[in-house]
Parts: sequence; C-alpha cells; structure tokens
Amino acid sequence: TYLRRAARREVLELAAALGVRLRIVHCQAPLEELEARIRARQAEGRDFSDADVQVLRRMAETWEPFTPEELDLVVDTEEACRRE
Repeated sequence: TYLRRAARREVLELAAALGVRLRIVHCQAPLEELEARIRARQAEGRDFSDADVQVLRRMAETWEPFTPEELDLVVDTEEACRRE
C-alpha cells in the first residue's frame, strides 16, 4: 500500500536504477464511504479481506502525505474521473 514515505522511496530508487518510468496511482474516497463499503461486504458475507474498519482507520492514521518529488508522479484518480 506504500503508506509510508520510506517504502515509496525504495520503489522510486529501484525505478531510477532500472531506468523505468514510475507513476503513483492514488485512489481515494472519504473514510466514511470506505467504512460503509467494508461493513456492507461483511454484512453480506462476501468480504474476503481480513482488513476490517479498525485496520482501515490505522492505515488512514499512518499514511504519510506525498513529497514534492512524489507529487510529480501521482495520477489522482478523482481528478481523472472529473476530466472524462
């Protein structure tokens, strides 16, 4: 999930070493919406993930914002949807 900058930095360095172009696809939705989706999947018995609402909240709390270098690589899915 690359929530932390250190993990993203490793991938950036690997891409640079290999000479490949890297893009970061940043998918986002309001936390309330994500929680509702998890609860709905759990209620319907079709949730194959072991991540529950608590895991989602911990992930949201530990996410480190993109650095200026990373922002140049981000494909914001919300923005892309507005353009189509």
